[in-house]
Amino acid sequence: MQLTRALNHLTEHAHRLGWSEALHVIRIKRASRGPNKRFKAPWLGGEVSVRPGTSDMATIDQFVIGPYMPIDPGISPASVLDCGANIGLSARYFKHAYPQATIISIEPDRQNFEMLTANMRGLPDC
Repeated sequence: MQLTRALNHLTEHAHRLGWSEALHVIRIKRASRGPNKRFKAPWLGGEVSVRPGTSDMATIDQFVIGPYMPIDPGISPASVLDCGANIGLSARYFKHAYPQATIISIEPDRQNFEMLTANMRGLPDC
């Protein structure tokens, strides 16, 4: 049963990322705490950073296997308020879906906020 689950997980990642990047993400997810790692997430507008061995790994699944939440193509918000933004993956998701929107992210945890800042660097109106 565990092998079937692991293969399904890998297949879901490969479908979204391609086999090479899927294996890279699986290695990151299996790593213990250590230096931040980056992976390509084109549906989030580029590369993102995560902290191996932390709850960031569960956040990856929300966006790799997701979708995190469906985007309504019929709306074009001027701004998006992301409360509890964690490491910024949801903010990147919204910015990629609504490029003209200003994204306002709130994250009270200092370490998460530092990752949020790094993950949003270079994106306009965030």
